[in-house]
Amino acid sequence: MPSNEQEADQSTASQTMIVTRHGEIPYSVGYLAESLLVLGLSLEEAYNYAHRISDFLLAKKIQRIATDELINLVIQEFSQSNHSYALRAQFLRDDLRALKPLVVILGGVTGIGKSTVSLLISKRFHMDSIMGGDFVREVFRSAINPKLMPTIHCSSYQVGEILGLSISRRLQRHIIGFEEQARKVMVGIEAMIAQVLGERQSILIEGVHGIPYLLKGEYQNSSDVVPILLTLEDEELHYNRLAKREVTYPKRPRGHLKFFERIRSIQEYLAERCRELGFPVIDLSNEEKAMHLITEAIWERKLREIHDED
Repeated sequence: MPSNEQEADQSTASQTMIVTRHGEIPYSVGYLAESLLVLGLSLEEAYNYAHRISDFLLAKKIQRIATDELINLVIQEFSQSNHSYALRAQFLRDDLRALKPLVVILGGVTGIGKSTVSLLISKRFHMDSIMGGDFVREVFRSAINPKLMPTIHCSSYQVGEILGLSISRRLQRHIIGFEEQARKVMVGIEAMIAQVLGERQSILIEGVHGIPYLLKGEYQNSSDVVPILLTLEDEELHYNRLAKREVTYPKRPRGHLKFFERIRSIQEYLAERCRELGFPVIDLSNEEKAMHLITEAIWERKLREIHDED
């Protein structure tokens, strides 16, 4: 037996067609709700608003509606309920292209779930491309002799051993080594940022080297660049994810569990530094909450440009 939600969705779909640039598609409560998540709404809120629109279309017996008209209905619903997302909804008229250029950087240590969340955010914001920061390191590795730059030819948590650094009271050598490697990789990341901004495109960059405070000042303060540090505060969950990854993806580099304590201490240091400097630090223990906070951080940075102009 179909649920009430499915019945409402199917009923509305049979009544109303949405006219898009690419043709007509049936109206769907689920599809609209998913589209509204980009504004920062919770899943429950998104479905509530999508059902309100559905009820309106049914009551008015509207059989065809243009995309712009549908978005106007959404904005009207937000405005009537004094919802702060009415301004954000206006960007949907242009399929979020008005948000470009946009660079989202999701940094964080290995094994916390960055790739999964990055794919979801990339899809939610219709990003032109997604790039792993590790790709930049691999390019450097293939182009630069290990004798010239040994710090990029090993894992991020073993660089300190290559540098031969002594242990200090505040920073252990693996933390210093990690930052040294990240600074070198950041040169390549910043080159990608410059290209994307120049072409007014959008990209999501994720990886262990995307550390917010290592960016140039001009990018740290740009409304077009959103640097975020991702963490996984649940230590047991972090360990289990790394263990599962070694089994599921045997061709990936192994040995992370052996250096698990180092990875955790690097995360603790990065989180402390980013909080001190005012960068968003978002825990991935709850994926839905993390998605909401990342979405909010992107809108906050982009809308700051509009508020500054006002």
